[in-house]
Amino acid sequence: MFRKSKGVTPVVATVLLLFIAVAAVGSAAVFLEGTVQSIQDGAESELRQEDRIRDSEIRIESGFNNSDDNLSIEVRNSGSISIPVNESGETVWSIFVDDVPKNDWSIEGGTVDEINPNQIITIDTERPFPDEGESDTVRITAPYETTDSHVCFNTGSLRC
Repeated sequence: MFRKSKGVTPVVATVLLLFIAVAAVGSAAVFLEGTVQSIQDGAESELRQEDRIRDSEIRIESGFNNSDDNLSIEVRNSGSISIPVNESGETVWSIFVDDVPKNDWSIEGGTVDEINPNQIITIDTERPFPDEGESDTVRITAPYETTDSHVCFNTGSLRC
């Protein structure tokens, strides 16, 4: 008599298990490839940002009384990379005089999108030059955690 078999033969079961294992490994590889690429892109972006922070520096060289009797400052990019001043039409520098934000300052000579290494720009703070014996503290913050400050003390000359 013939026996009716109700089940899967060991060969078919082994082949099915192999197919399931290959499919699982393939799915995991596709998932992990995207995850690893995302982690790599994030790490590269973070390293680029750290390089920008390390290589950027601004320095307020001096201040002076401009022709409008306002306090102007000369700012030098003393770092090794260009530092944006405007991005997408928005000013990305902040200027504070005596810790009060100044929103109406301007760059003499027109709009500048970035300041290149060793380039100097002159900024009109739109704040009156301090009276003799008085002082103002000017602070600038720029992208890449770049900042500098300068105390402008009027000793009776036009420069401080």
